[in-house]
Amino acid sequence: MFYLLSVSQTIKLKNELGADGIIVFQSASLDLEQSTASVFDSSTIDLLNAGDRLLHLCIRRRDNAIAVNSLTAGGDWGPEETTPRQVYWAKHHYHDL
Repeated sequence: MFYLLSVSQTIKLKNELGADGIIVFQSASLDLEQSTASVFDSSTIDLLNAGDRLLHLCIRRRDNAIAVNSLTAGGDWGPEETTPRQVYWAKHHYHDL
């Protein structure tokens, strides 16, 4: 499956994503450089299923960090995991975008 999405666009996957499935996110315009803005400056990606937020990935430029979490429909947020952006990219051998 391959989808091209615009900002704030939501799609429904045609097929179920299995346990060994892979999702790749690519952006020609996302700027991951640390922000000096005094306001919260972030980009988020959410994977949803029947009201549950299975994965909430938040790139926090001002904090220079990446945070992940989950939320069940009508429930509470799970424990947030946050890591410095450079550590994440270096640890997983991705290039720094």
